[in-house]
Amino acid sequence: MWRQELGKDPGSGVSVHDMRTGGQVKGWSPWAPDVGHAVVLMRMGGFRRHASGQDSFLDAAGGYVTSEGLEERFAYPSAGEIRYTWIALTPRTERPGPGAPPTTRVIHRRMALAVQEALSCGHLNDGAEDLARLVGASPKHVGRIFRHVTGRTISEYRNELRVRAVLEHLADGGAQLAELATMYGFADHAHLTRTVRKHLAETPSALRARLDPGGL
Repeated sequence: MWRQELGKDPGSGVSVHDMRTGGQVKGWSPWAPDVGHAVVLMRMGGFRRHASGQDSFLDAAGGYVTSEGLEERFAYPSAGEIRYTWIALTPRTERPGPGAPPTTRVIHRRMALAVQEALSCGHLNDGAEDLARLVGASPKHVGRIFRHVTGRTISEYRNELRVRAVLEHLADGGAQLAELATMYGFADHAHLTRTVRKHLAETPSALRARLDPGGL
């Protein structure tokens, strides 16, 4: 691979690189985590990229955005030269010094995804101990990793899912608020009301009245 830095702005952490490579072996490369945040703009040649559950073909008509720790793999239809511009993005909030290795970041991302999947698939009312047991780690460790990966605590994320579910029930005009509080693990009707008001700036009763087609 041939690489040349075309420019860099230390203040913003953005650098632009001319990238050229050739002689790739046909077939998929092994899965590997990306090493940084970047925008990739294709200029010549093409290849397939598999990341985040999507398979795409990149050529001179497009490009893609990647992020540090994202697992991806590539396949090349020919051994011809590929040219692209790599725009590296270093977040301004990034602290100096060594960070977690890419493999560790992948493990952390998988743990956060496992918690998200559990909350959305029958474990919405599970406590911290139960969720931690599902992913095989301590509650403190899971909580810290989840917040680092998603930017939210597990409690904040869970409450957002609860509020969205309650809103769907309100739109349907079905269950009473006391039933919804029990269904979604709130301590009581008042707890549900406080949480909904915090997220949507209105009480469940006011939202139900607004969502009721018969009230129009």
